[in-house]
Amino acid sequence: MKYQAKLTNTGGRDGVTKTLDGKTTFTIVPPQNGAQKDGTFNPELLVAAAAVSCYNGALLHHLKEAGKSTDGVSVEIEIELVEDERDKENMLSMTLKPKAPHLSQEELKHFSAEADRTCPYTKLFRGEAAYRIVHE
Repeated sequence: MKYQAKLTNTGGRDGVTKTLDGKTTFTIVPPQNGAQKDGTFNPELLVAAAAVSCYNGALLHHLKEAGKSTDGVSVEIEIELVEDERDKENMLSMTLKPKAPHLSQEELKHFSAEADRTCPYTKLFRGEAAYRIVHE
């Protein structure tokens, strides 16, 4: 194991999520009329922040490894809570938009594919993650 995050939530999508060491607390509140109340988060914002940071980190790593410029490299993300057509329950949809002004479209596609291959969050979205529920 390289790192382990341990958090607990009370109140679900309208509650509080804290690290077990008590150092970080997230007030979780659903968006109202499409807007998030200042100083609060929703699960989609937290997933989006984690996924875009990780993916951009992987992209930057592969660019540096190849001796390419990382100036101006950025990634935008869209996480949407949508209806799963299979069971009519909620699911997430993720769109990543990498930008690298010093790369050709072909190079950007290549390095984006490398980042996609190695980023733990894109692996998670592809179903390539260990997952378990433990009842103690």
